[in-house]
Amino acid sequence: MKKLFKKKLLICFAISLLLIGSSQAYAATVLNTNILNLIKEGYISITAYFMQTTEQEVSKIESDNSNDIKQYIDATSKQTISDIETHKNSEVTRADKEIDTYTNELKKQLDTIVNEEESKTKQQITQKINSNVESIKSDLNKDMEKYIKELIKK
Repeated sequence: MKKLFKKKLLICFAISLLLIGSSQAYAATVLNTNILNLIKEGYISITAYFMQTTEQEVSKIESDNSNDIKQYIDATSKQTISDIETHKNSEVTRADKEIDTYTNELKKQLDTIVNEEESKTKQQITQKINSNVESIKSDLNKDMEKYIKELIKK
């Protein structure tokens, strides 16, 4: 693009020199208004050309930079989303492990308490049954003794 611009600038400069150079010989005697008008028209066309090419080049610069920004935003947002997703997954895994550890510890504590209470309850039941058995044996012995005494008295 710059080479093309340089070539066009060189051509415009050469045309200008040609126009100015050819007018100097004639201007020594009388300045011809046609030559002045030709020079003015040459510069008007050169100015129009450069305005047009400048507008095109500025538009291209704007378009290129706009595309560059869009690509940067896309890449940055994708990377950010990826980083956040990775962090979220890491935190969920960490939370899962922490909760699993806590749950296992609670289960161990519950098992310990349940086993102790189960043993105590079984022991109390056994003691109660043993006590009842002894009481029943004693009552049976008394009843038997009483019954035998009644039988003997008769």
